[in-house]
Amino acid sequence: MGYLLQGLLVSALIVAVPNISRAANPQYRCEPNTVANDAVAIAFPDVDVGAYSDPDNDRCTFAVGGASIDGPVKSADVPPIAEIISQAQSGNSLPLSLRLLIARSAMSGDVDDLSKTVAEVLGENLPQLDLCISALEKFSDGPPDPITTSENEALVYMNIENDIVSVQCMIFPPGERDVIRSAVPTLLLYSRSKGKSDSLFVPNTALQ
Repeated sequence: MGYLLQGLLVSALIVAVPNISRAANPQYRCEPNTVANDAVAIAFPDVDVGAYSDPDNDRCTFAVGGASIDGPVKSADVPPIAEIISQAQSGNSLPLSLRLLIARSAMSGDVDDLSKTVAEVLGENLPQLDLCISALEKFSDGPPDPITTSENEALVYMNIENDIVSVQCMIFPPGERDVIRSAVPTLLLYSRSKGKSDSLFVPNTALQ
């Protein structure tokens, strides 16, 4: 799991994102050790906040609500994460795959092939995905046993890799870790392909 965690944005960047609406004059920067080509989205009940990092070119880009470099989008264009999670559990994984890649698409817009590949992986491994989602929903009652536990205490329920992409789904218990600081259980859906990584963090409050 070490390679997975190294591909994520550092916690300082992740923690800064939810404070956008509360900060009068927010300032953001690419952390020195941030891996190039990382893209992270954090799902809230009514909006996504995405960050794309390219420190080699001194560039960090933030997107709110799925906005692209061409301008903002209407919130109706981005369905609530609870609805998308429910669709994935019913076998339609493409919306969840697109949500995973929403930060990257805000930069390049060219994620169609990758999103279809990730959706296929999720669909072919629906029992593992469903178990991961159930662990988030029922965490307070005691999550199901994971297939493994990462070095950062994440409960790993999916770890699939093929010739094109690797996809993981895990649950972080509440607390402060290298990857995330959260007061509630948080699902991480992660993919890596051709040296680029994408992460979608979903706190359990986003599903309520």
